[in-house]
Amino acid sequence: MAFDSANHFVVNGAGIEGVIDITGLYGDAVVSLTVDGEALRAPSLESTRQGITIRASCRRSLTT
Repeated sequence: MAFDSANHFVVNGAGIEGVIDITGLYGDAVVSLTVDGEALRAPSLESTRQGITIRASCRRSLTT
């Protein structure tokens, strides 16, 4: 279900902010995340038995 709270996660902390919907309005996963204010480009989500993995890239290096 698109609006089932178990499918909706709000992430906020350690410089990471955003929303993850495992099942969006049209059935696809929706990921909207920023890291230190930089939006992640083309994030993808994979849900496995071990948990959720999100892969994405950003414009600048996040290493310190």
